[in-house]
Amino acid sequence: MGLLSTVVKAVGFIAKNKNARDIAIKAAKNPTVRKVAVEAAKKAIKK
Repeated sequence: MGLLSTVVKAVGFIAKNKNARDIAIKAAKNPTVRKVAVEAAKKAIKK
């Protein structure tokens, strides 16, 4: 769960920071990171 909360914080940070978004796009090329990020994004959208 620690990883998930970190990703949720990262998603919020990325929303405010375009340079961080570029880093996230590079990270998203890793399938495991992408899967976790997508699930975190879905949870963030529901809030």
